Amino acid sequence: MEQTVVVFTKPAYANAVTHDRAFHSNEVLSAVLLANINDGLIRLARVSSLDASIADDAIIFDIGNGEFCPDGSLKRYNDIPYSSAGLIWKKFGVKFLEDNGYEKAEILWLLMDIELFQPIDALCSGHKPIADYKNNAFSIEHIINLFNETSNNNDAFCKAFKFMDMIFELSLNHCLAKLQDLL
Repeated sequence: MEQTVVVFTKPAYANAVTHDRAFHSNEVLSAVLLANINDGLIRLARVSSLDASIADDAIIFDIGNGEFCPDGSLKRYNDIPYSSAGLIWKKFGVKFLEDNGYEKAEILWLLMDIELFQPIDALCSGHKPIADYKNNAFSIEHIINLFNETSNNNDAFCKAFKFMDMIFELSLNHCLAKLQDLL
């Protein structure tokens, strides 16, 4: 199912909030994941700073110091730090997969983490993957960064969101096929 992002300038109407600076693959992937969790729609506010007008139930990511605003200290078993995308996937990923009827949700979650989230988180945190790390996210990060070069940043974010939504869906299908091969 195609996901939709609606970008607001007023955070009171949003169910998710992030910064309004140039965006990267981790913010866009975070938005895609939140849209998937919220039945296909995310109402996103991109703001310069956090203030009291943000709805109490909004998920804040990659701005401030909240649960989904990493400082690099929380790392995976392989020393790759979590970015906002990885933290959101860590908290909601298994439940999202279970709620959507995927079998072996915990194994599928791990495959998606290895294939999609870890490479993006590694680049976001400045943790360069080891030379033989086969899951290279440089091309995804580079493409997402190209969207920043347009004049309207919110429109560019929406276009990048659609692209990342396709990447998420393709990655999920790829990991499902890998899971079937493992079973």
